[in-house]
Amino acid sequence: AKKVQESKAECTTDLTGTVADPTVGASSESACSDIVHNCNENASCSKTLGSFTCVCLSGYFGDGLSCTAASCNETTDPQPNNLTAHLSRTDGGGQVGMTGDSASFSYECAGGYSLSGSASVMFSCTGDGLGSSSWQGAIPWCLNENECQQGTHDCAPS
Repeated sequence: AKKVQESKAECTTDLTGTVADPTVGASSESACSDIVHNCNENASCSKTLGSFTCVCLSGYFGDGLSCTAASCNETTDPQPNNLTAHLSRTDGGGQVGMTGDSASFSYECAGGYSLSGSASVMFSCTGDGLGSSSWQGAIPWCLNENECQQGTHDCAPS
């Protein structure tokens, strides 16, 4: 977190050099609420007494003036790999991205089971903490097929 503002009188100047109203105390929202800051677009700006602080948002890391997107990796992120006993991935892997990116993951069920939901699912690389992101999406699930009702069984007639 960085503070990049000069003190003047009882309040402060913003980055444009404009002096805030010196007759109003530094904690006054009316005198200091319109401070021009240089926080990164992926950071939050918090007013402090006589200054301000920039902090990178969830899914980004840096000093608040410069924020870099955190990366997602399908081999280490849990959600695209949280598979049930009969569900497997068919996309071949390798999906990497940065906070805000999207990627497609593909799934199929073992024989005797049918897929509930789409076989191809879009996941988003989503911030899940300061400096960290992971793939987020809804994986499908497998339903046990009733081979007798569907007439797909290979049982001998009784």
